[in-house]
Amino acid sequence: MRLRHPLALIATSAALLGLWGVPQSSAATAATAATAARPAPAPANGPLLSCTGSTYGHLTEAVTLTDPTTGKQTALTPPGQGCYPSASPDGGLIAYFTPGTLVSDGNRTGVTLRIMDRHGTHNRLVHALPGAVQFLGAAGFTPDGRHLVFGTYSVNDQGVASSTKLWIIGTDGRGLAPFKLGIPGTALGLPTYSPDGSTIAAIVDGTVRLRKGRTVTELKVHYDQPVTPDPSSSLRWSPDGKDLLYVAGGAPYLASLDGQHSQQLAAPVKGTDGLTRFGGPVYSPDGKQIAMIETDDPAGANGGYYSFLGAMDPNVPGMVRELPPGLLIDGDWTNLVWLPAAK
Repeated sequence: MRLRHPLALIATSAALLGLWGVPQSSAATAATAATAARPAPAPANGPLLSCTGSTYGHLTEAVTLTDPTTGKQTALTPPGQGCYPSASPDGGLIAYFTPGTLVSDGNRTGVTLRIMDRHGTHNRLVHALPGAVQFLGAAGFTPDGRHLVFGTYSVNDQGVASSTKLWIIGTDGRGLAPFKLGIPGTALGLPTYSPDGSTIAAIVDGTVRLRKGRTVTELKVHYDQPVTPDPSSSLRWSPDGKDLLYVAGGAPYLASLDGQHSQQLAAPVKGTDGLTRFGGPVYSPDGKQIAMIETDDPAGANGGYYSFLGAMDPNVPGMVRELPPGLLIDGDWTNLVWLPAAK
């Protein structure tokens, strides 16, 4: 039996309402006011996009869609041919890496960055990474959905990692160039844009930094342990752009951009069947749920870990529930993305 995990209550921000037009009469004013009083409908939730099946010594990663209600899984790539997916802002395109061939110290040759539509069709090459490198998790889309930002580094024979290099390239494979983050620091995590495209957030030297225009600030968060810049623990924005999810010490946290709160959502738990850790927290498109990866010790039969998907309501204190119940893989989920429902 796996243990359930208590969560902290999170205060949420109120939704902003927009006004439509200028009324020309009292009747028009009443109609306009009634329309303005209704918030814009939230996007419907679709499947969870992830890489599944990565285990120690068994390269079986596949880009996969998981139905959060039924648990039905649909592989978009063959086993061993896709990892660390990301999605365009509208959820219509998926970018991912092919893992290439492991040569030494985690370095790989033959790694490619590819793109396809959300149904797995129209798959095409964006960029072939030269030499023996490692990639910094998923490639992120720019707000217009026309470019991808990704990071590379390598590890030498002494086990020392090089500085991360950030790149930007068009989804058509053109215009590869260094990406200028504009945030000073050495240990970089992959940057991510706010929903409105005005702010870039990145994990730099174990802290969360924000850049809006030329202004760089540090987000007020818990620093009992450094914020983790690993691929499964990227920063994730709330749909309204007011909060960020991050991971530190194997636990998911939420921090508001106004600095008013920073809260742990769940804690690693040592139970009768091992230690449960959390990673990859992500909001649902409608903003009403947060999904996360639960990784349990002891190791699974394939030498990796047993992994589950968990979910919580960010407005209500309670327990992390399985999403969907009973779905387990002998391996890892990485880099969760919750897609909106297909239009």
